[in-house]
Amino acid sequence: MTRAGWLSALVAEKDDGLGLGVFDLALALEETGKQIVVTPLVEAAAAIWAITNATDSAHPARARIASKIVVPATAPPGQRYGHVDAPAFDSKTSSLSGSVSFVPFGASSDMFLVDAHAASETVLCLVPRGAAGLSIATTPNVDGSTSSLLKFSRVIVPVGGIVARGDQAAAIVAAMQELMILSTAVELLGVAQAALDMTVGYTKLREQFGKPIGSFQALQHRMVDCYVDVELNRSLLFKVLSAWDDDTSHPRWCRPSKRGWARVR
Repeated sequence: MTRAGWLSALVAEKDDGLGLGVFDLALALEETGKQIVVTPLVEAAAAIWAITNATDSAHPARARIASKIVVPATAPPGQRYGHVDAPAFDSKTSSLSGSVSFVPFGASSDMFLVDAHAASETVLCLVPRGAAGLSIATTPNVDGSTSSLLKFSRVIVPVGGIVARGDQAAAIVAAMQELMILSTAVELLGVAQAALDMTVGYTKLREQFGKPIGSFQALQHRMVDCYVDVELNRSLLFKVLSAWDDDTSHPRWCRPSKRGWARVR
């Protein structure tokens, strides 16, 4: 996926990306969902999008993420599961302290995009997994993926590791989280489609009373209902993705920020 450029699908061509939209990426995401491919495609694509949208071509972070797996170490407001030790950035020492729970694919990532707070502003930092003071505790999930707890103990962040600050950082983080939510929804659409395909295939093979059970009207009605549900979800989701790409999203879909969300799009 890295060699094919999927991780930079949302990055402009002038920045060495594919210059595609989230609708285009969704076509690949639906297929990974169908096959239950356990990879950080959603997280890495969103993180790289955020970094390239928050920096210019001369920023050191651009070179550091080349051929690297970067995953966001952020949590939407109200979804920290009661965890109050959120990362804090000390501007005097340029260091991170605190922790982030439930970081997906933390065990296989090369770098983390950390959302930290410093006084009254947001700071978005790029931290390598081997940084001094960073510890990673990983737990396997039932689907084969991993979830990690990152603990930062005065982890030094050089100037080149600061991706964005203030209103720009807050807006980038909000948009990145929305992008991950939409992308995950596409993968789940692929899972639903695969489940329906398996069910239809099974009803053609399994026989009862000398007939394939797919010939029974009661089961046909249930499969049609499932088909309609999948197609309605696909239609709605694709409409949302197209609106996200066109910058015409409804506020309830993407929560545009008063602090400049449109500027980072």
